[in-house]
Amino acid sequence: MKAEDIMKKPLVISENEDLNEAAKIMSNKGVGSLVVESNGKLKFFIDEMDVLKNFQKNKKISEVLKTPSLIVAPDTDLEEVLEKMKGKKTRRVFVVDKGEIVGVISLIDLINYLDDVEIDDSFFFD
Repeated sequence: MKAEDIMKKPLVISENEDLNEAAKIMSNKGVGSLVVESNGKLKFFIDEMDVLKNFQKNKKISEVLKTPSLIVAPDTDLEEVLEKMKGKKTRRVFVVDKGEIVGVISLIDLINYLDDVEIDDSFFFD
């Protein structure tokens, strides 16, 4: 299987929104991350840990954004995606095609599709 087979459509949010709005979107849509893009190109992202760590501080999303550490092409094999995630110790990967973000894969999404996956606790408890 390939990244494009299990990726989910990324949800986009403005970097000018506050963390409360990000939390609402994540909760309502059942996702763990949101992306900030410019003309279809991935700029930054925010995940559930960013929201939890900063929720009481009335911050804007722009104050806690992160740059994606792992990007793959849609035709990347899932085993390769997992190895890259292990190497970077990241819980999500962004799928980019011709410079545009087309999907996101979380570690849980990946585990659901691969047999006999060995994951150590550092993925979940960094």
